[in-house]
Amino acid sequence: MSLSEHPLEARTLAASPLKSPEALPHIRLAPSRGFRALGLAELWAYRELLYFLAWRDIKVRYKQTLLGGA
Repeated sequence: MSLSEHPLEARTLAASPLKSPEALPHIRLAPSRGFRALGLAELWAYRELLYFLAWRDIKVRYKQTLLGGA
């Protein structure tokens, strides 16, 4: 599907006749590398939420078992 076939893109290009599809900026997305992708700082900031979500999953999974009674 080219830019002219997509209705939203066609309206956007028609609204700004000065920009051709070749003049629009190209954005290249690439995956992050290393430990930054893990977001350890953000994980540490929301550690209580992570704890409660994990605890809820454990309680639901083992609710009617011997471990759930303990």
